Amino acid sequence: MIPKVIFIAKFGVAISFLGVYQVSFSDMTLFPSSKRATAIGTCQIFARGLTILAPEMAELKKPLPVMIVCVIAIIALITTQTLTDNEKTPSSSSDIPSINKIVKKKV
Repeated sequence: MIPKVIFIAKFGVAISFLGVYQVSFSDMTLFPSSKRATAIGTCQIFARGLTILAPEMAELKKPLPVMIVCVIAIIALITTQTLTDNEKTPSSSSDIPSINKIVKKKV
């Protein structure tokens, strides 16, 4: 039973990661274009670096790995709450003058 639950959990985490990754590149209100590549690159660096530590965490005593993951999740939650809403970010493609010129030429 436990391997099935672990498989479903891994599948859920992978799907949610892919969804967030896709939305971050398709929604201009989430990440402005000028900051998008830096944000994704920074997240990838931390993710790859922490992946190196996964075998070491597997060797720790039972409650400690879960507590570490919970602390990291809480830090991530607090960090995301500090993000400010950029009012200069366009809310739709009609707010971007360069896209409006391209669209008008095609029509």
